[in-house]
Parts: sequence; C-alpha cells; structure tokens
Amino acid sequence: MIGTWVTGGLLSALWIALAVRDVRVQKLDNVATLSALALALGHRLGSGESWPYLLSLAACIALALAIYATGTIGGGDAKLLFSVLAWQPAVDTWAITLACLALIGGAVVAWSRFRGPGRRENSIRRYPLGGVIAAAGLIVLWVP
Repeated sequence: MIGTWVTGGLLSALWIALAVRDVRVQKLDNVATLSALALALGHRLGSGESWPYLLSLAACIALALAIYATGTIGGGDAKLLFSVLAWQPAVDTWAITLACLALIGGAVVAWSRFRGPGRRENSIRRYPLGGVIAAAGLIVLWVP
C-alpha cells in the first residue's frame, strides 16, 4: 500500500513537471516521459498482475500509437498518454480517463479560442496537450 502511495506521488510529480514544460515550451522531454512510463510499468508488473494487465497494456500501446499515427498528438504526448494508461490496472478505467481527456481538452480548446489564436504550424492550430493528459491522469490516480 505504501509503495502505491510513493509511486503515485512520484508519478504525480513527473506528470505535473511534464505538464508545466509542455505549456511553457510545447515539448516533452524523452527522459521524463520514459521515466514516468518505466515507473508506471514497473509498479504494475511488480504488483503481480499478469495476463489481464498485459492484454490491456497491448491495447494501450495500440491506442497511443494509433493516435500518434494520425498526427493528432506528438510523440511526447503519446508516451505521456501511454504512462497514464499503463498506470491503470485494466481497460475499464480507461473510459474514465478518456472522458476526462475529452472534457479537459475541450475546455482548453474552447478557452484558447476565446483567448486568441493558438500556436500555428503549417496552418494547423497546435495546443499543448501534455497538461490535458497529465490532468486526466491525476484525476484518475487520486480521485476514487
């Protein structure tokens, strides 16, 4: 139980640091995202969960790669999303995470539209999604 609190606290600190960095410079560091991913995977695999978790982990990889392949999110965002989903024990909690992502992401886009134009690349509006993904992860991590 204490290990879960410590791991959750470390993951929270990493996710918050990544969110702040993404909002400031719109780039997520590989070291930090891979550290969060390793921490989440290590916790889950160390807790004795096996086949159901490994199957959901394969689905998690497929989901993050599919979203990345469409160009909707960048590589750092995909790794961050993977670490958020890898922390969760099974696919049934992903619906809550994805709902949080949709609500928070929609609020960020709506707020940005009223505030002014977002950062543009090749005439496509870009928003820092690291904060959105981290916020959804924190909600699922700490809210029962």
